[in-house]
Amino acid sequence: MRTTTNVKFSVLPFQPIEVNVKQMRDWLLNRYATSTFNVCPHRPLQQMDSTPIEFHVDPNAKPRAVHTAAPIPIHWQKKFFDDLDRDVALGVVEQVPCGTPSTWCHRCVLTRKQDGTPRRTVDLSPLNKFCTRETYATESPFQLARRIPNTPGTHTRL
Repeated sequence: MRTTTNVKFSVLPFQPIEVNVKQMRDWLLNRYATSTFNVCPHRPLQQMDSTPIEFHVDPNAKPRAVHTAAPIPIHWQKKFFDDLDRDVALGVVEQVPCGTPSTWCHRCVLTRKQDGTPRRTVDLSPLNKFCTRETYATESPFQLARRIPNTPGTHTRL
C-alpha cells in the first residue's frame, strides 16, 4: 500500500559524511519505502499536496501542436508501450481520447539511459520562446562550486 511521508524534518539524523553513506542510503530507502520507492504497478500514485505547476505563456502566442509521432526504435517499442500503459494506470499521465482537439502538443523523445533502457522525455523547446521567466542574478555553477571548502571527509557519494 502506498502511504505519504508527512513528517518533515529540518535536520538529518546523523552527519552527512562519507563514513555515514551506507547508513544514509538505508535511512532514505526505509523512510520512503511506502511512497517514493514503492513501485507497485497496481495502485495509483497519490496526488501531490502542492500547487499545480503553471506555465506562464504569452497570451498572444500562437499555439503549436505536433501531430506526428516520433519514431520509436523497434527494440524499445515493447518497453515504451508497457511503461506508458503502466504510467496511465498509475495516474502519472492520462490518455487523450482520439478526436480531442489539442492546441499545445509536444513530441515525446526517447533517449537511452545508462543501463540501455529507454527514457521518455518531452521536447518543450517550442514553448520556450513564449514563456515569461523570472531572471535570477546568480553566479555560474562553476563559481558556486569553487566556494565549497576542500575539507577531508566532507565529500560523499550515494
